[in-house]
Amino acid sequence: VLGVGGTIDKFYKEGHEMHLIICSKRKSDLPEYTEITDGRFESVTYMNFQDECLNMSVNLLIKYIENVYNEILPDIIFIPNINLGNGRSDNYNYSINSWKRWCDKNDCELIIWEDLLLPVEEMKVTWQRYYVFDILDANNIDYNQVLVVDADTIIHPNCPNFFNETDGKYAAVMNDGDYEWVNKSISQYGVEFFNKSSFPTWRYVNGGFQIFNKSHKDYLKGLVEWFHKNKDRLNQVFGKWNSTDQTCINFYREEKELPMTILPGCYNLQDMSRKNLMYYHPQQWWTDELHFLKNGWIYHFNAIPQNQMNRDANYWIERTYKELYNV
Repeated sequence: VLGVGGTIDKFYKEGHEMHLIICSKRKSDLPEYTEITDGRFESVTYMNFQDECLNMSVNLLIKYIENVYNEILPDIIFIPNINLGNGRSDNYNYSINSWKRWCDKNDCELIIWEDLLLPVEEMKVTWQRYYVFDILDANNIDYNQVLVVDADTIIHPNCPNFFNETDGKYAAVMNDGDYEWVNKSISQYGVEFFNKSSFPTWRYVNGGFQIFNKSHKDYLKGLVEWFHKNKDRLNQVFGKWNSTDQTCINFYREEKELPMTILPGCYNLQDMSRKNLMYYHPQQWWTDELHFLKNGWIYHFNAIPQNQMNRDANYWIERTYKELYNV
């Protein structure tokens, strides 16, 4: 540290963030060095070592540097927002604004993906999102963890930082909705593509909220390759079975034995109409309020049935945003 004081002064004056790792036999060195640096470092880490284990200490130092580097890289919120001309994305700007506010508050970076990589006739948007690492790398965006989240969501401004709960693994929320649909999809896709007729539904996650990190690059590359290998048959059955990528990614994950953290349902509160959390018919006995605000932090407006009051996903997205953010 003392030998590169001029470099430290130069970096400090140029406005760079600096992180200090102190390698020493004596922890008493810590206050001495931190006093000399005059509070210029964003973080100070102490690493103790002994002469007889110098090689081990070098490897440990590398791990310390990697940890500090990962801590200063931003976590990414990646939202596919593709306008297919069917009206579904009309109010997604409210969703994006809610995520932008949360990102500003939690030092995360928001990336909105708006351009198709392939025609949807060849590859549905829900499959194209698994090119997320290619999209980020092509735009020179570095990152720590990446949440790929559906655009039909609104995040509460006080939502905790879920990136801190992943344990460095792939993370998602269990699918908690129409189990008849889930069971049917499992039996159809399982037999057709994975030679299996069952799946543990308590490990079946919803595809609208998935967290990845750099260790998953090869995994997602393999998933995309699996799609292209099976795309002709997949595209034939999508409309016939009224399905998406969701069941396939669950089977594929279990087949590859990918370590997973299952996050609590508050981070992907889904299928809310079936939970009697939405008022969309005048004969419903509960009041016309946003009851779901009491039940989670991230509200996923999926599987809303057609109704007499014409309260579709766009209605609930706009209303929820304006009520939460006092717009």
